[in-house]
Amino acid sequence: MLSSIIACDQPIIGPEEPARENVEVWWSEGYYPEETNAIRKFIDEWSEQSNVAVDVQFYSEKDLTQKAESVMNSDETLPDIIYGYTLDFSLVPTFAWNGKLVDTSDIIDPVQDLFMPEALESVNYRNDVEDRRSFYAVPIAQNTIYIHYWRSLLEEVGFSEEDIPENWEGFWEFWLEVQSALREEGQEVYALGLPMSTAATDTHYTIEQILQGYDIQIVDENGELTFNDSDLEKLTEILSQIKDFYENDYIPSNVTNWTDPDNNISFLSRETLMTPNPTLSIPGSQRQNPSTYKEEMGTIEWPNKVNGEPMEYITSIKQLILPEGAPQTEKAQDLVSYLIQPEHLAEFNEGSQGRFYPVMETILERPFWNDPEDPHVYKTHQYFERTRPSYTVFNPAYAEVEARGVWGNALSRMVEEDVSPRDSAEKAREEIEQIFEEWE
Repeated sequence: MLSSIIACDQPIIGPEEPARENVEVWWSEGYYPEETNAIRKFIDEWSEQSNVAVDVQFYSEKDLTQKAESVMNSDETLPDIIYGYTLDFSLVPTFAWNGKLVDTSDIIDPVQDLFMPEALESVNYRNDVEDRRSFYAVPIAQNTIYIHYWRSLLEEVGFSEEDIPENWEGFWEFWLEVQSALREEGQEVYALGLPMSTAATDTHYTIEQILQGYDIQIVDENGELTFNDSDLEKLTEILSQIKDFYENDYIPSNVTNWTDPDNNISFLSRETLMTPNPTLSIPGSQRQNPSTYKEEMGTIEWPNKVNGEPMEYITSIKQLILPEGAPQTEKAQDLVSYLIQPEHLAEFNEGSQGRFYPVMETILERPFWNDPEDPHVYKTHQYFERTRPSYTVFNPAYAEVEARGVWGNALSRMVEEDVSPRDSAEKAREEIEQIFEEWE
């Protein structure tokens, strides 16, 4: 009797659940079928060659970001590979800092010489748990923030690309002048498609590039916060100018509610004359209409900085990660090594219609990137002559600046709460300083 009681008191342990044997991949759904199909194709090839099943799941970028953040901060079974084109803004630097990513040096080292140095610099993150820096992601593409405009609308009122000033002040005044001319012709067009919401990563990226135009440095290469009183004065000037644009009807009134696709939609509907955009998705969407793609719209560089020097462009490296503790890390490493072979990355980059720029020089030798008749893809080479990495490379604390929508908050305070540009700039500085204090 005693033995039966003891037996009943013991926990009932069933057979352990077998470890997942397939490789699980979470991937951001491409804007174009060719982009997604390229990834499917090479995953299927590797799966057949290696005799390993792969479960690839495609998600919208928003859903992918939410799922990645959730699973990485829980006890759930992790996917073996995650790729999202906004993860470098906020999540990857933090995951690396907290020791949650596999060191990808074994993947990168054999082909390190093929990568552009800037791409490798941007995935060389600090792991604070192990007190070291290393490659904790794999670069597969990159982008910066371009400026697109309607060449056809300029021509309607007697202007051309040659009339666009290269100096900072003249550049912005030009678009206002063209708006006035178009409205005199009865067209309800806004000069500028500037995103101003906390919901759009485009807001963060646009303001960051404008800060670059004023030589505002917020973080140095040692990861130290360097935002000083002089920078505060410049930020106040920037916010004041944007507020004037908004209040004087040069920007659509709903920009404070825009999500990332909305500046694309506004521009393609010809509501806005010019808009910045962090990829070539806008012209890429018009490739099937050669007249619109090649003749009616154009891509141009940003103006020279306020001090007259050429602009440097902030690069965003599109990167995939391998979560630490996932069931099939070794197989996942082999799959990633297959995916980043130059001919495979080239097909992925070109499948994105040039939306993302390559991270390997050999890919740039292909005809797709060297057609002078292409007014958009060919123009991107000028952007990548002068670049700098995102501040998140130097300090993951800056990822929180984007995650908390500091710049969107600064803009919305001004136009929705009527806070002065100075007060809004000071509040943004306080928010950034608080974020860095929390990380210390």
